[in-house]
Amino acid sequence: MSDISYLTVYNAHGGSFLKIPKPIRFPTLPDFKNYLSQSFSIDNVDDLFLLSSFGIKINYNLINDISEVFVYDKRLFISDIDRKLLDSYILHSVKDDISPPQQLPLADTRKAYSSDISNRIKLYQAWAREILQISNALESRCSLLIQQINTIFKSLTALFQFATSFTTEVENNFNHHYNYINLISFKTLHKSWTESYKNLQHLHVVKIKDKKFKLVDFLDYESLGRAAAFVAKQLPLITGKFGELNNTAKTMKQDRARVDELIEKARKESIERFKDTNLNEMMETVKSKAQSVAADFSNVQGVLLEQVFNQHKSRTSIELKNAADDLYRYYLSLKAFREQLIRDGPKIYSIIANLQMKTVNLKTEIKSLMEDEIAEKSNTINHQTIQDVKKCEDMLSLTIDMPLLFGFALIEKRRQFEWYDFYSKGVVHNFSEQVTSIGEHERAFREMWNKKVGSFLNYIKDDNFVGVLPNVDITLVGNRDKTQNFLLLQNVEIDRNDIVDYISLLEKSHVSTNFHELLRKNFQDMKQSTNNMKRITKLISSLGSVSELQTDKMGNQTGKESSENFDLDLNVVNGLKSRIKKLESLLHQQQYKNITNWPVFRNGNYSDNRVSMILDSKEPLSAPIVKSDPTKLLQKRTPSKESVSSNQSQFLDSSVVDKHLDNIKLRRANTELTAENEHLLREQGAKDETILQLRQEMEKLKASHAKEVESLEGKLAQHEEEFRLYKLEGKLDSKEFENLEKKLENKDQTITQLKNRISTLEQERTNHEQEMASLSETITILRSELNDANRMKNDLLSNMSSKESEFAQERTTNKNELTRIKSKLDEVNEDYENLMELTQVKQQKHDQIANELNTVVDTLMNKLKLTSESFFETFIEICCILESMGLLLIKEDGIFKIKRVKGLKSKKSTANLEDDVSFVSVAATPTSKVIEDIETSMKWTEEISSSPYLPPDSSSDDNEIANVEKYNEESEKLISRFNNIFGGEKPQFDLFIKLISFKDNIQLADENSSSTGFFLNAISKRFKDVEGFAKRQTKENKLKDQEIRKLASRNKHKISINSFQENDLLLFLPTRDDNVMGNHNESIQPWAAFNVGAPHYFLDTSNLNLNGKEWIIGRVQSIKENKVSPEQIKSLEHNRFQLSLGVTWYMVQVIEDK
Repeated sequence: MSDISYLTVYNAHGGSFLKIPKPIRFPTLPDFKNYLSQSFSIDNVDDLFLLSSFGIKINYNLINDISEVFVYDKRLFISDIDRKLLDSYILHSVKDDISPPQQLPLADTRKAYSSDISNRIKLYQAWAREILQISNALESRCSLLIQQINTIFKSLTALFQFATSFTTEVENNFNHHYNYINLISFKTLHKSWTESYKNLQHLHVVKIKDKKFKLVDFLDYESLGRAAAFVAKQLPLITGKFGELNNTAKTMKQDRARVDELIEKARKESIERFKDTNLNEMMETVKSKAQSVAADFSNVQGVLLEQVFNQHKSRTSIELKNAADDLYRYYLSLKAFREQLIRDGPKIYSIIANLQMKTVNLKTEIKSLMEDEIAEKSNTINHQTIQDVKKCEDMLSLTIDMPLLFGFALIEKRRQFEWYDFYSKGVVHNFSEQVTSIGEHERAFREMWNKKVGSFLNYIKDDNFVGVLPNVDITLVGNRDKTQNFLLLQNVEIDRNDIVDYISLLEKSHVSTNFHELLRKNFQDMKQSTNNMKRITKLISSLGSVSELQTDKMGNQTGKESSENFDLDLNVVNGLKSRIKKLESLLHQQQYKNITNWPVFRNGNYSDNRVSMILDSKEPLSAPIVKSDPTKLLQKRTPSKESVSSNQSQFLDSSVVDKHLDNIKLRRANTELTAENEHLLREQGAKDETILQLRQEMEKLKASHAKEVESLEGKLAQHEEEFRLYKLEGKLDSKEFENLEKKLENKDQTITQLKNRISTLEQERTNHEQEMASLSETITILRSELNDANRMKNDLLSNMSSKESEFAQERTTNKNELTRIKSKLDEVNEDYENLMELTQVKQQKHDQIANELNTVVDTLMNKLKLTSESFFETFIEICCILESMGLLLIKEDGIFKIKRVKGLKSKKSTANLEDDVSFVSVAATPTSKVIEDIETSMKWTEEISSSPYLPPDSSSDDNEIANVEKYNEESEKLISRFNNIFGGEKPQFDLFIKLISFKDNIQLADENSSSTGFFLNAISKRFKDVEGFAKRQTKENKLKDQEIRKLASRNKHKISINSFQENDLLLFLPTRDDNVMGNHNESIQPWAAFNVGAPHYFLDTSNLNLNGKEWIIGRVQSIKENKVSPEQIKSLEHNRFQLSLGVTWYMVQVIEDK
């Protein structure tokens, strides 16, 4: 029988739990929640929040694999919780119906008589049993409280784990992005890129073949400047935004630490409060003391009984009472601590709810900043801005990394060239050759098989046994010459020497030391890649040797595997064939050995006689058998009687004697053949032994030959590998030789070009000599002209002296004019300064007016915000008033209505009146969904800051233009804010006023009323309904009062038989008391009330005359309750009717009804 497993569901706030057997029968999660809401008295299913162990949200598909579920009430996660709800969780699971242990009823210190000791012991033992019973109840209650406290701690831990896992993921994601932004900010180059650019300018020119590369030419200075400006503008905004988010993340960590601190504080408090208390020890003390009370008086009598009783009274009873008091105090302490946990829980829940809200906001901000699809284009900082900053930083990093990147490009182009060379020539060409050789081997085998076997089969029917072999065509697709790549290198062929020269150039230059090390490592990786291609080429070139096996002229394989298969199969067949041949020869010899002793027939034909002796009579006669075929004798068997009789009928000349002689001869021949057969079998056994020995020797020889063959094949494979390597090296040498030939041809071409150039230069030299001769002639002509020019110069100098005097006069006049213009310029400057002072004063007045206007606008907007908020608060109060009256504001199909809703009644109302009218408590937050619409229409208030307007700082050190721009910016912000709220086709403020005034899209509750106010109409209608209901109730109450009076007057003269009260009419009868010892005093004669199920009601006869009466009817004046105690049991004053101990009786005073 399998054990039943349960799912335990805990109430996280009160600690109660319930168990549900598995498998869970609820089909969906809402059904499961509905059951839990009914079990834990939570009205709304949406208020439930479920977690499993370790703070994991419930996956209902795996509900049968979960052992524990914690149920949380979302109503306790808000800041302003309902105290009644919290008190309901405190009073939900523990009933406060256990009173403290009573004091021992042994207060009488007078000397007790022996007859009274037994009663006292009985009272003492009854008290001990009661203490034990209360202690057991306290133990169960304490265990339940401990379990509930542990459940609350477990639920807090699970909730904290849920919040931690929820927030840690978002924090880790944010830290990743935050570190990324900090790294960009730390390594930004927008300030220092110019120095790197200058260092790149000083770098030597890189020469590769006939091309020259200056690395700085690859960069655009203007683009770098724009990138640096963009980074300088956007990067501080990005870091500032992420700084704000980092502050939010820090507050989240602080909140999480605060929650952990509160939980840990509660744990430490529980440890400190209950660490010295052991429930089991206290219960053991109570049980042992109660057990001693029950056992110590069992076998004691007389004086010892009183001694034991006094001992218990002085010590044991006190210890038992103290232990029970300790247990009760422990119960109260657990109860108080549980109540404290429940009251402190909403504080933790509120922090976790706020933490979750902050986490969601942080996650939304991260998505808006780091994901392109969610980013809003209107935000200044978005995903695209961050990516643009990253691109600009990458562009600026080229000023440092350009030498390294250029080296990487050189190495990669060379690696691709070598890979392509090996792939096209080594891999593709060799693979094509190897596949072709495999096909040739197959063709040779088929042709040899056709010669050996197919030629014979062609005699039957002409056929083609060679067939057509598949043709493999391997072509190289995607020629690298057709695709243009590495445009940076301008189609220059890169050699390894070029790479080495470039690395050495970087080592000599003033660049980072890591660059040439990285390039050398990358260069080694390129060599390794080429070596890998070499190994692949060697492997492909050896494919043909795998299928190539040496064959003989007849096409028989002579390899190792074929020889082994032949030795195993063919040798066995050959041995069996030789044995069969030997046995056949021996058999023929034995048959021909006694040929002279064969039977001779006297009469008839010999051939006929042979047929009659050898062939069966049932078979048809065949042709005569030749005498020289003695093998037919081996097929004979002894003739049967039927054959002999048939032979007698066919051959009449034969006799019985001849047949007898023939039989004797046949028997003799049979015995001889048997002996010979045994001899042959012995010879065969001996030969088998020799064959077995020969086989063992052959196996040994085969093993030795196999080892020799393996060694020879290894040497052969080694030689073949060396041959392939030599062949591959020959191919590589041929490639190098071809390259050298190409270089030599290029050099020859350059030599021829140089020779042609020399011839042209010689021609040019002759031409230059001719030109020199002509130039010498021109020089002589120019010298003559120079002399003429000197003469002209002297004439010009004389003219210039005369002109200088004229220029001096003009200079003096120009200086005077210049001084006059300067004086006018000074006057204009003074006028300009005066004008600027006037404009500055006017600008200050304008700025002051603009500042005051900005202040007025901001103040008005703040006043409007406060007015709108007061409207909203008034609206909330109206909604609360409506809900307190049982009315609810709703919106149906865009129309606002006020309806009577029964679900708004207070749960504590006990009235059961008509139309479900009950007293309703005013809720702190109304439940109307229209409030959400009003709140959404009030979002414009978020744009208005509650802080007072502060004008921009316009210090005297700042520029006036900057101040003007500041005032303009502030004015533009206020104008844009004003337009957003009060401008446009549908202003937000107008929509809010229109919505909260409830003038349009409304349906009046009482359309017949004269009041058109939306709320006033509904309230007046509600008051009318309540007033009408009150009138009906008053009328009904009057009718019921009249009925009650009638019933009271009717029941006034009826005798009561139970549940006696004042003014009831009772019948008393005299009763007999057997316990009264001969006392016939009528004053103590018991008169009992006639009753049904209400005994011990006795008549007070002190004021009544009962002489000669057998019954009396009286109206009750008072009823006094009495109880027979041990002290009063024998007192006639207190127990006048001699009732038993503990009986409750009543003394009734009446007025006789006549």
